[in-house]
Amino acid sequence: MSSHARRDDESQSPQAAINRVLEAERRMADTLDECRKRAGEIVEKARRRVRTIANRTDRRVNLLHQRCDEASEAKTRAIESSFDPAAGSNRIDPADNATLQAAVEQLAKLLTTAERDGPTK
Repeated sequence: MSSHARRDDESQSPQAAINRVLEAERRMADTLDECRKRAGEIVEKARRRVRTIANRTDRRVNLLHQRCDEASEAKTRAIESSFDPAAGSNRIDPADNATLQAAVEQLAKLLTTAERDGPTK
């Protein structure tokens, strides 16, 4: 029997078939592990990006609130300074101040809500 015929016989043996299957399973497991590792890296990168976006959004919203508060206070001072001193009280009624603050907060919410969300109620 030639060596070529012997190799053909060996490659057809059940043990050789089992070895090929086991090797294929090992390669598949290695590939799966590599895919899981890459997927984990992609997910972690996405999480970092989301945190960056969320932090930037929080900073912008806080700055917007701060600017709205400052504008509200400046407008209140301007209104108060225009009152006639002889008319009596130079302060805005606290209920009006609360209404003004609520309006500013609603405006800030509208400005920071995506257009697709529509106006809030």
